Amino acid sequence: MRIATVIRITLVAALATGAVAHAQWKWRDDNGQINYSDQPPPKGVPASRILSSVEPRAGATPTPLPSSASAPLGGIPSVNATAPRADAAAKADAAPRADAASKSPADRALEAKLREKERELADRKREEEEQKVAARARACEAMRADMRTLESGIRIARVNPQGEREFLSDDERSQRIEALRRDMRTLCTTS
Repeated sequence: MRIATVIRITLVAALATGAVAHAQWKWRDDNGQINYSDQPPPKGVPASRILSSVEPRAGATPTPLPSSASAPLGGIPSVNATAPRADAAAKADAAPRADAASKSPADRALEAKLREKERELADRKREEEEQKVAARARACEAMRADMRTLESGIRIARVNPQGEREFLSDDERSQRIEALRRDMRTLCTTS
């Protein structure tokens, strides 16, 4: 017997919720009761008492439900249908506000984190680029210093694998100068 009662209550609640969920009109009657319907309210109901509708009445602007009336059936949210506007510009203007209003605090926090990550990534990329430019400038300066030394005519010595000191020949000097010029053309020219 108890299971049958629970099933009946659940069925009645589901039917009542379904009726409210498909309602396209919402208005307050003379007794202050809120009515939901697929049909427009009776002709005697003033436009000021129509809480939401699918199409606006003459001179009436549908308004969204106040937060106190958003859950009339014991926590079950009600339908908050507002009339579609005929003006395309009004729709375009209202869309961003509706999107911003429909985002939860968690969604806004997630978007803020994503923007912060993008900023960090852009900062890191800019920093890496600055480091590359600085490294290139240091390498170019080192090549210029080597070029000045090679072109000065000073004798340049190096230590061979046997540990003996040997001097750079004129041919080796000219080969190094040519290689440095080639590297400087590719690395140190600004484009």
